[in-house]
Amino acid sequence: MAGVLDGITVVDLSRLIAGPYASMALADLGARVIKVESLSGDDGRHLGPPFLQGSSMLFMASNRGKESLALDIRKPAGREILHRLIERAQVVVHNFRADFAEEHGLTYDALRALKPDLIYAAVSAFGEEGAYRLRPAVDSVVQGAAGGFYASGEAGDDPIRIGLPIVDVTCGMCGAFGILAAIMHWRQTGRGQRVETVLADAMFNLMATRVAEYALEGREPARAINLPLAAPSRHFRAADRRWFNVSVVNDPAFARFCAVIGRPEWVGDARYATNAGRVTHRPEMAEALAAIFATRPAAAWVDAFAAADLPCGPVNTVAEAMADPVLAARFVEHPELPGLPLIPFPAHLGEGGARPDAIAPPPRLGQHSAAVLKELGFGGDAVAQLVRERVVRLAADGPASVAALRGDEPMNAAAAPEAIWRPSRERVERARLTNFIGWLKQRHGRDFADYHALWQWSVDDLEGFWAALVEYFDLPLQGERTPVIAERRMPGARWFPGARTNYVSQIFRNASTERPAIVFRNEADARDEVSWARLQAEVGALAAWLRRQGVKPGDRVVAWLPNIPQAVSAFLAVASVGAVWSLCSPEMGVAAVVDRFRQIEPKVLFAVDGYRWSGKAHDRRAVLDEMLAQLPTLERVVLVPYLDPAADAAAVRNGVNWRDALRDSAPLQIELLPFDHPLWVVYSSGTTGLPKPIVHGHGGILVEHVKTMALHNDVVAGDRFHWYTTTGWVMWNLNVAALLVGAVMCTYDGNPAWPDYSTLWRFCGREGLDFFGAGAAFFTLCEKHGIEPRSVAAMGKLRTVGSTGSPLSPESYRWVYDKVRRDIWLTPMSGGTDFAGAFVGGVPTLPVYVGEMQVRCLGADVQAWDDAGKPLFDEVGELVCTQPIPSMPLYLWNDSGGQRLHDSYFDVYPGVWRHGDWLRITPRGGAVIYGRSDATINRHGVRMGTSELYSVVEALPEVMDSLVVDLEFLGRESWMPLFVVLRPGSALDTTLVGRITAAIRESLSARHVPNDVIAVPEIPRTLTGKKLEVPVKKLLLGQPADKVANRDAMANPASLDWFVELAQRRARQPVNATDPN
Repeated sequence: MAGVLDGITVVDLSRLIAGPYASMALADLGARVIKVESLSGDDGRHLGPPFLQGSSMLFMASNRGKESLALDIRKPAGREILHRLIERAQVVVHNFRADFAEEHGLTYDALRALKPDLIYAAVSAFGEEGAYRLRPAVDSVVQGAAGGFYASGEAGDDPIRIGLPIVDVTCGMCGAFGILAAIMHWRQTGRGQRVETVLADAMFNLMATRVAEYALEGREPARAINLPLAAPSRHFRAADRRWFNVSVVNDPAFARFCAVIGRPEWVGDARYATNAGRVTHRPEMAEALAAIFATRPAAAWVDAFAAADLPCGPVNTVAEAMADPVLAARFVEHPELPGLPLIPFPAHLGEGGARPDAIAPPPRLGQHSAAVLKELGFGGDAVAQLVRERVVRLAADGPASVAALRGDEPMNAAAAPEAIWRPSRERVERARLTNFIGWLKQRHGRDFADYHALWQWSVDDLEGFWAALVEYFDLPLQGERTPVIAERRMPGARWFPGARTNYVSQIFRNASTERPAIVFRNEADARDEVSWARLQAEVGALAAWLRRQGVKPGDRVVAWLPNIPQAVSAFLAVASVGAVWSLCSPEMGVAAVVDRFRQIEPKVLFAVDGYRWSGKAHDRRAVLDEMLAQLPTLERVVLVPYLDPAADAAAVRNGVNWRDALRDSAPLQIELLPFDHPLWVVYSSGTTGLPKPIVHGHGGILVEHVKTMALHNDVVAGDRFHWYTTTGWVMWNLNVAALLVGAVMCTYDGNPAWPDYSTLWRFCGREGLDFFGAGAAFFTLCEKHGIEPRSVAAMGKLRTVGSTGSPLSPESYRWVYDKVRRDIWLTPMSGGTDFAGAFVGGVPTLPVYVGEMQVRCLGADVQAWDDAGKPLFDEVGELVCTQPIPSMPLYLWNDSGGQRLHDSYFDVYPGVWRHGDWLRITPRGGAVIYGRSDATINRHGVRMGTSELYSVVEALPEVMDSLVVDLEFLGRESWMPLFVVLRPGSALDTTLVGRITAAIRESLSARHVPNDVIAVPEIPRTLTGKKLEVPVKKLLLGQPADKVANRDAMANPASLDWFVELAQRRARQPVNATDPN
């Protein structure tokens, strides 16, 4: 059924709340609303957090059901497009100041000349006449100016802003009413008109009784926390400390009220017999009522007053209101924005009104630009030219809806995205990759037309490529270099079986007196510069000390250290001895650390006394003691005094001070080891069991990291390299790899958002970084917080920005080029802790396309496969690697027989590595990652197994069972619900939810706190007792139940029905955001 405004087109030029709310109401009633935004978007998109899909909740709450045309109307070509659009529309809505409208030909007279029957709706703060006509104002400014700050509270209080955008929303509603009236008039007469809506008028309408009181009585109306004209009419606190509301507005109601509270005599009391008397004697009545209401809980009073037919109700938090089934029934859900409430327009029409199931979510910036321009007669070449001239912005490349995932439409590519950067000839010529290609031609007679030809050779001839790489970089492999691969299978490939090496040998080949090895800063602005000589001396002394403690090749030495130079020295010392290194960050909880370290039975621990985060000191010595009690194999503990320089290891079991371990200097002796000798253990969690302890070898990491740093990241000797990371992420290991190519490892310890998100950019400028990298979420948050790095610090030396951890949004691509530097190479990459490398990444010799990683990495035979194992091109499939890479795991610790390794990566496609990401290979040879395809949690780039979360949640006595899924997909922000089965008699109230989230935050990390905790009757399980995580995830992503699970193989098949119903509700019920104010 069509809405009452079907056939009406509205051009919405407004921003923030009032104007967008008015046009949204029209969209709800069936109008087509085309939102014309600047190329950076409506200001409201960026006001937050929180954000969803790159837009704020404020924007989400006022822009559903619209189309987005990103257009620069300040440019003549942009105004020409706007004029064409207005000629086809019936209504224009704007909230420009009068001077802007006059300057750009957007006044009523100018647009009426273009379209005589136009309905022109203008929203202003104080009206378009008078001294305030050009004053900028928002809701709070108008509230304050109109006296609203003195409406609430009590005498003597400071001014209080009403904590909701009441002026904006009221003005928006009134604007919609005015436009509807103008549309009726237009339909009757064929004439358009001007509709003016003023924020100040909206506020004065809300304050009508106070304005009248002042006018009649000549005094300032009293401030109130209640309905001032009736009594009792306010909120009260009950015996259980909960609040409730009750209101009495006439004498019969007061008689019923007195009966409920047990004070029938008040009815005849002269003080209270009339409403005027009750208002006059309000204070003494309130005092008596406070004592009465303290005798029963709030719910009992609400029930009693409701039974007496009196207006009453609880005073809820937002969480409590949304948990109330009656109130929650007012919301509907949208299948493309799961978990967010869509709040329908308050006026519900029986016919021709809004159909919530048909309302589209708020648009992505520029989502409909191409379609609207096509309607206006612009061809593809013309649109491309408009994009190049930055008159128009198109939405990012890639699938635009969940329908693609559900199978309702193909997950194919859209038009080619814009090339946002192209390398200069000088950049191409000086790239290490260019030199490598030239060397291959000169030395081996191999001539490659471009990078993609080089990549194809690197996967067609693995032996030739990896042998050439070792030769070109002259890597320290002693002994036989052939065969390159002894057993070419996955898992189980053996690389360079006749060679011996040590990762540390390559490090110190780059030693120089002309530059430091490490530059360190922390959030307290402490700085340290470690020379190559000092680093080698520390590593030599520590290695000698380790040998004196009986540490030998193959022993495990672990560390619980922050991002400090001592961590690097300790790692290199351990590796030089041939012992196996493993590292955890000190902010990790005891359970998370012990679950990792206890598996590998370490002999020595390097630990820190504490760290600083967000300007606060965190002493971790008590946590260290608790951790040591659960690691019985430790023989020595080296304490690094970081937080407290006077910290002493005397109080630590088997403790030794860092300075004492360094006391006896010794020349560095590097143990030559087999190519596949274990270098370190890193942890990547799957969906079952403890975190996977992944073992990587010296040789495999050496060749992979040199390839990544030199050929893909274009880092050369003397460059200053920094990738922001904690020591619990494998990117710390890549930071150390800067030393493999002679770069300066620049490290920062602390919160990158403290005191604000410009911190790391200041670090970048102060230290003169050449390469700066961080997780994708960091760049998104910088954008949302309005950071402009080029204004914060000198960015002239910075030539490369890297990103990883999760897909980098198209908006973040543009932000880097708009706010950091235009002439900079942005190189997102994607790989994993699993093999400590990248499958897809960048090269400095090719263009950068928005939303797309440039290339598949050399030596990585990466493809997108369908369920049948067939390669896909320009379609989304499972990311697989069909041939071995040297840095793939040697094995998982304590995985005799290799079953866990097989189940983690090779159980879907035999002999082929399945990584668990959705991937599309583009026609340009690039790659787009759309998120996780398996049940592993990947929050903000940090992976964690569901089993780790279960062990924490199910330790609570109220929780009998649990299941969690992470629904990150297609570049959207993830939604991670936690489903819990409660012990009989327990209730999932706000207290229990708080305990669950606190336990996860404290034992695991704040990143893995779920978005929602939901009680369910039962968790689906297989006959062998395994939780059906992947089937539940697929259900909630829209796949049919009969395709995701075999009920005959389930122990409790009926349990799946609850999740099927949830998936169906999510598919048919729209959601939208509420206004955050």
